[in-house]
Amino acid sequence: MNQRLNHRHEKSSKQLILAPLFVSLGAALWATDTFFRSHLANKYNAIFVVTVTHCLCLVVTLPLFATQFAKLKSFRKSDWLAVLFIAIGGSVLAMTFFTLAFASTKNYNIPILLQKLQPLIAIGLARLLLKEQVSRYFIPLAFLSLVGAYLISFGDLEILKSISDTRFETVIYTLLAAAIWGSCTVASRHLLKKESFLLITASRYIFATVLLLILTLSLGYSSQVQMIDSFDLKYFALMALFPGLVALLIYYYGVESTSASVATLCELSFPLGAVAINWLFLDSPLSSSQILGTILLLASVTAINLKEQKT
Repeated sequence: MNQRLNHRHEKSSKQLILAPLFVSLGAALWATDTFFRSHLANKYNAIFVVTVTHCLCLVVTLPLFATQFAKLKSFRKSDWLAVLFIAIGGSVLAMTFFTLAFASTKNYNIPILLQKLQPLIAIGLARLLLKEQVSRYFIPLAFLSLVGAYLISFGDLEILKSISDTRFETVIYTLLAAAIWGSCTVASRHLLKKESFLLITASRYIFATVLLLILTLSLGYSSQVQMIDSFDLKYFALMALFPGLVALLIYYYGVESTSASVATLCELSFPLGAVAINWLFLDSPLSSSQILGTILLLASVTAINLKEQKT
């Protein structure tokens, strides 16, 4: 009996140690979205693209949902609100606000820069709503990780000079998107304390897809279905699979055993994944500043994880 308990404890400890790596891997996979979205966005409306990819993911996740359906009976009101917020906020509203931010400015670096405030929002909400406690090393290490993510994305300080010239609506739209995405991290952590990552993933796709279908039909974008050829369908499927379903499953599996405060910093691997793709596949080598940023980000997030495990 003691051996069985020790084995369970050992397995749990390994899962806790590896969990942030899964969060980072899931977030890094989101960067592969650029491969497919750049082609599809030039031909189809953005809402239509998101709707089609969600429908394809839903086909795969429905069997998962069927096996987990009975667990919905144990959902409390706060759980239902969290699921709806993740589905509607994360999949629809935040992406819409972020798209509006890009549409309201010609300097696309500004929304990308301001979106880096998302971890600060998530950390604050995790302390307030989930009562998560962090070590005294957390704040300085979190700051270093943000500096690392900035250097990976931009490489120098030139972008900071243009902030004062940014339009007000660009700032508001970006901060709204960052606030929603940061809140989704906290809501996901709230749900995954009690429910499996399979149920949360399937539930998110179900509610989000229903809303997206309503938007697509009401706005008249459904007629674009006739434009889809076999080549585009392949792009839709790959986009739904890798930066969509696979990335989300890996991400939620990691968040299941990772505090929201740590998880939101692990999400900064997204720009790291983007520059890695550019380096490996698009012949765009890393600058010295980006290499420094990579070292800062990996070292600080690793240190945070080790400190949190000890705590």
